[in-house]
Amino acid sequence: MLLGAFVSFVGCAKTENSNGAKTEFSVFGQAAHASLVETYRTLRESNDVAVCVGHVGYSHTSPKGVQRTEWARRAVVAWITALQESPDWPNKKQKNFDVTAQTGVCPNALVHGSPGFKIMFFGTAQDQVNATCGPDSPQAEDLRSYGLCQQAPLYSFASPSDRTAIISVRVGYKARGEDFLFETALHEFGHILGLGDLYKNENIQYEGAIPSSIMAYSAETLTADDKLGIWNIEKATRTGDWGCGGYATARNLNASNGYTYCRPSSAALANASRAHAQMSTMQELNALVGKGVKVTLRQNTTLKTSDADSKSLGAESKCGLAGAQDIVGTFLGTNASGNHVRIAFDTPLGTCPSALAQGGYFFEPHVKISEIMPSTP
Repeated sequence: MLLGAFVSFVGCAKTENSNGAKTEFSVFGQAAHASLVETYRTLRESNDVAVCVGHVGYSHTSPKGVQRTEWARRAVVAWITALQESPDWPNKKQKNFDVTAQTGVCPNALVHGSPGFKIMFFGTAQDQVNATCGPDSPQAEDLRSYGLCQQAPLYSFASPSDRTAIISVRVGYKARGEDFLFETALHEFGHILGLGDLYKNENIQYEGAIPSSIMAYSAETLTADDKLGIWNIEKATRTGDWGCGGYATARNLNASNGYTYCRPSSAALANASRAHAQMSTMQELNALVGKGVKVTLRQNTTLKTSDADSKSLGAESKCGLAGAQDIVGTFLGTNASGNHVRIAFDTPLGTCPSALAQGGYFFEPHVKISEIMPSTP
């Protein structure tokens, strides 16, 4: 088992100037690889993501408990959505997030056999010692080796093997405000997904400014660094290449913690931007499923019986249509990669083969989809 960063008030302080910094990300070492392969496999295969948010030392129904549960939920959704923006991600369907809050420690069984995660907030040092250093804790052995069971804990950390984030609410939050718990949840969940720290510490010494990244505590939300990092890890879990995976080139940052550090190419950053835009478009379109729409053909295009390349389809499975015309119908959704839309027509197209008269697939960049608002009496 590999723990993520042991974070203290000093270690995570956002004191570095990230202006002008070059993009970086880091990947956990070999000890975490087998666990990450399993985590990403379950995320690829399931549309459901279970999250237990535990609150120890106070009630999960208290105002702070409710707010912290929401911070945890937002952190998980942000990372999984960023993962789905990867051009290599096979399943673009929107995930179902089953977030359960409870007073007390979340069960260990949650993470086995399903894409389940645990995020636990500890209100007091003693509660954290009892839960993380006790005989039933998966983290106890590692924590003892660091000497962190013999002192009042002032740290947050995450374990990729247990898909667990431990967040101490004693780590300077009074000075930085409750909102900092959202940044901490984002940072620690990044560790669960295999990303390493990027802020300056005893393992990492930068020349100049640190990069803008939630893993460097130099941003308040996910950045291109963070997204490219998990895209790289996801690809590595499929290919076994735990270098920089084609998204970046290796970068020596004087690290002594066994992580791989990567500096993305300009092409990779451009791909990240394009994928983000495509994912946003797909989410907006899928909100129209089952609704009446107007399809405006931006250019000459091909209506098809599937999302396959039109060159591979026979004459009965495709139909050429002239641009600058509107077709009214019902929106049935996008394909898995988000580059095709499926429409059921209100009025059959008599000019197309019978297999396409009632509807079919359009290449999304060739059309504009507009919702038809119901008329009011």
